[in-house]
Formats: sequence, structure tokens, C-alpha cells
Amino acid sequence: MRTSLVLLTALTLSLAGACAGDDEDAGGDITVFAAASLTSAYEELGALYEEQHDGASVELNFAASSELEVQIAEGAGVDVFASADQVNMDKVASEVDGEPSIFATNRLTILTEPGNPKGIEDVAGLADPELIIVSCG
Repeated sequence: MRTSLVLLTALTLSLAGACAGDDEDAGGDITVFAAASLTSAYEELGALYEEQHDGASVELNFAASSELEVQIAEGAGVDVFASADQVNMDKVASEVDGEPSIFATNRLTILTEPGNPKGIEDVAGLADPELIIVSCG
């Protein structure tokens, strides 16, 4: 999944740079608003993009998708918006030109002790107060 995210985001950044109006602007500044959960991936990608595009600058803004949506609605200039949820992506998409593209998805995963000794089959199985639960993400 991480490799797919990296490749698709790199493509997104490349396309954002290629979509600049004049040839002078190609390889210029790109402003990316991304969900805070994408910080590590986008910091890595931004640095890689700048290395590969002489004179390019990637400005990164990380926050909750809802906060980023408000900033965009209030007129913040942005070239790439990477939302962690569909609701905020739809809000931004209704206000700008272009079509959104889903570049990554996730799903809830439950891990148990080897052999699943408690017999947990689904989310409802996590309601047992005797369980020790650790959540990530």
C-alpha cells in the first residue's frame, strides 16, 4: 500500500507541476494540503520532487481534512489536496475545477493472539470487557 501511495502521489505532484501555465512555471512552486495522517509520506515525496525538479519548491500544509477544507473554502491557494475522508474531498471538489482521484484506501483490521483464542470474528467481538485492546493509527 505504501508503495502505491508513494507512486500515485509522485504522479500527482508531477502532474501538478506539468499543469503550470507557462513553461517558466514548470518545476515551480507546488502547494500541497494533505491530511495530517499523510505527513511522513508527503514530506518524503516533497523532498524527492524538489530533488528531481531543479528550482521546484513544494510547500506542505498538514492538518485535519476538515481544517484544510475550510482554508481552501476561504481562498487558500492549493495545487494538491489529499483528504483523509470522502466528505471533505467532495466539498472541495464542488468548489474547484478538476475531478478528485482516489489514490489510497484503508480498512479496519483486527489482529489477535496467534490462533485467535478469544474467538473474535468481528468488531462486535471487541466489546468483551475482559479483552485488552490496543488501537493504532
